[in-house]
Amino acid sequence: MNKRRWIFSTVVAAFLLIIGGFLVYQQMTPKPFTEVVAEAKMDGYESGDELENASTVIVTGQLEKRGDSIIERASDDAVIGVYRMSTFKIAQVLKNETDDNLAKEMTISVYENEGYDAKTNTTYHIAGYTKMEKEEKYLLLLQKDSEDDYYVPTAVIFGKINLNPNKRNELFPKNSDTESAINKVQAEVLKNLENEIERENK
Repeated sequence: MNKRRWIFSTVVAAFLLIIGGFLVYQQMTPKPFTEVVAEAKMDGYESGDELENASTVIVTGQLEKRGDSIIERASDDAVIGVYRMSTFKIAQVLKNETDDNLAKEMTISVYENEGYDAKTNTTYHIAGYTKMEKEEKYLLLLQKDSEDDYYVPTAVIFGKINLNPNKRNELFPKNSDTESAINKVQAEVLKNLENEIERENK
């Protein structure tokens, strides 16, 4: 009887060891990287004038420091929000209707609607927004609540424009209706401000 019990215990222990090893392996095995475009409600603009008028701040400049990803989760661990708070260095102030004293060489905090979740190896792009890259020059059309200490690109994806015409700005299928609509409005903004924007090749 004791021998049977010892054999049974040994089998159970071996089984638990195998299961435990499998679970550890599952945790250590890297998950495949994925990108998710999360839908979001946002204002839409049909012209460059509308987008400019809706923005309280318009600046050019470059990314100074990329913010860390902030992941917000529900009680069931589902991702319900992602963002980065990045630092942007101003090159020009083209419009400022806030009480903030903005000037060249100053830095401001910009709320970026993208974040990386290391737990699932997934990057989330809210409304297709992609983070700013260093060495790139941007035109930002921004909004700011008086109670906040950061700025938000107007209409998420409309308000960030890469001044390099060869760079795609957001995460959408090429030549899609969405990309075409955004490109049209942003092109109008660039046309409106072309004489004010300082470019290195001028």
